[in-house]
Amino acid sequence: MLVVRYVIARVLHTLPVLIGVTLFTFLAIQFVPGDPIRIMTRGHVSDTEVAAIYE
Repeated sequence: MLVVRYVIARVLHTLPVLIGVTLFTFLAIQFVPGDPIRIMTRGHVSDTEVAAIYE
């Protein structure tokens, strides 16, 4: 019985951390300046190719 309570407590303590990390990652991706495609390709592709990658 103690093991079950321990596991439940650990899971309940892990959930806020998981939600916090997910939220932080989402916000970092949304608000960091720059276009990820341009950064990955180092600007060596045309606007048409970038549009094709987004599709």
